[in-house]
Amino acid sequence: MLPPQTNVDVKRQAHGVLQAFRFQLMQSTLAWIGLAPGQVLLAEHVEDFDVMSDTRVSATQAKFSGQTKSVTLASIDAGKALNRFWEQNADADHVSLVYQTNLNAGVERGFEFPEGSSGIAYWEAVRRGAPVGPLREGLIELLPDGALKSWLTNETSESVIREKLVRRVIWSVGLPSGPALSAML
Repeated sequence: MLPPQTNVDVKRQAHGVLQAFRFQLMQSTLAWIGLAPGQVLLAEHVEDFDVMSDTRVSATQAKFSGQTKSVTLASIDAGKALNRFWEQNADADHVSLVYQTNLNAGVERGFEFPEGSSGIAYWEAVRRGAPVGPLREGLIELLPDGALKSWLTNETSESVIREKLVRRVIWSVGLPSGPALSAML
């Protein structure tokens, strides 16, 4: 039997990090189970895990947070994922980014999208045909400096932005975690 612990420094505990790794591994496992013939799954290749076929790569960033917050286009992790995707794959039209998280989409501070929607919800509306302009303006305002922001500043064609960026990034938010995620396996 171990003696009781005293003076535990909760800041040194890795519970949150372990939850994040678990979320990533569980999402990877779900993707692996769902592979179609001819697809392969690679862990820690382009992103946390990637589903590849002869013609396509879906690079997935799996982000978990144990906090009750939301994800927005202004979130640090989302901005980093978008910039990294663009820096590595701007000209690789066969590569897409899937951003998976247990967080729900929140409304950005400092920029208002049409009808008060979140930037992520408006991104999906643009995918379905809504005007690109408000999304472009929002990304220029909200993203940190980098290749994507520079490209958006110079590119004004709605069809080019929709095809080269919007249709290649998929936001998968509000995913189950913990026991609900385990039940899916």
